[in-house]
Amino acid sequence: MSNFPSTLVRYRRLVASGSSQAHLPYRYHACELHQGGSGVFASIIDTPMVDPHVQREEKLVDNNYLVLGVAAALRMLGIHARDRAAAGGLANLRATIWPIGEEIPIALVSNVGMRNEQAGPAVLREPPSADAVADIDDLATDGPGQVAATYRLASGLHQAFGKPEAPLVTSDGGLRLRYWHYTANRHLTAWAATAGVEVSNDVLP
Repeated sequence: MSNFPSTLVRYRRLVASGSSQAHLPYRYHACELHQGGSGVFASIIDTPMVDPHVQREEKLVDNNYLVLGVAAALRMLGIHARDRAAAGGLANLRATIWPIGEEIPIALVSNVGMRNEQAGPAVLREPPSADAVADIDDLATDGPGQVAATYRLASGLHQAFGKPEAPLVTSDGGLRLRYWHYTANRHLTAWAATAGVEVSNDVLP
């Protein structure tokens, strides 16, 4: 739990925060891990790349951060379920984006090419959600199964914005490097080589 400076034990669960001070809200990420193997994970996925010359009503969700947030959540929750709680079998998964509402609309953007380029036509004012089922061993093990589960949840959230799928990952557990920010490509390629994950430069039609 080295990435969580503030960690508290509650009744049958562990609560960890990315903030170094327990009384402050989480800074980057937070999680709650239950004794039975279930849990929740939260990560900041809005983009800090705001152009002061372009005023937008919407809060901007970066699609790279979105996919990374889903992947990090599935990995941590999978490891907790398998290795700490000794759980096995299938896990029900659910992902959502919050906060959102009439006063806080959100738009999906990409910062791979143009800054804050719209990545889906819809602007949302209600929380989107996505559901999936995956094997706990797949979630806890770096590899195609983990990436495929990420694809299912991330694509469900992309579809709420009017995008058919999450282009950064594939349904069979691969990575499409063209859709990732160049600063992440070297790390992703190295990770994929050790995890047996296929990497391509394919572009969706």
